[in-house]
Amino acid sequence: MVLSPERAEGLDLKALTRAAVDQLGRDAGGTPPWIAAIHRNTKHPHVHIVMAARREIKGGHFRTVVINPTRLAQMKSAVSNELSRQRSGMPAQVQMRLLIADAHHIGESRRRRHANGLGLVGGLGQILEEALHAVATHQRRELRRWLIEEQHRLQREAERQGHQRIQQLDR
Repeated sequence: MVLSPERAEGLDLKALTRAAVDQLGRDAGGTPPWIAAIHRNTKHPHVHIVMAARREIKGGHFRTVVINPTRLAQMKSAVSNELSRQRSGMPAQVQMRLLIADAHHIGESRRRRHANGLGLVGGLGQILEEALHAVATHQRRELRRWLIEEQHRLQREAERQGHQRIQQLDR
């Protein structure tokens, strides 16, 4: 996601980011792992937020976090409230773009950005790129693990149902 206040001069972008992420956590029943990079080295200061698509609900069990239009609107409202608080009640406009990248296409989108001259510049940009790659790798690994667990669960369920049918036939 990109958090981009209309006028960022003098704003605590860290607090704005926290307001958005905390609101998502309240709406989704918890916040997945995330990192953010604040860019003040551009004409228009903004924040990039990178977030895992799933959160752990208990040891080894995960739940997908979907940022649907309602949740995004709630996040915008929370950021707007924080902006208003920081600006002593002055109304504010908030732009938040949700950039969804399929884990398989992160490398391709990175190549496209660089080919278009939109590559991230500086150490912070490189950290963000590496974080995106790490999150995507982690998501692929967790998805594979979850798929294997789900196959085992379905197999156990099928065996249990088969045993129940045999017992019913024996009666």
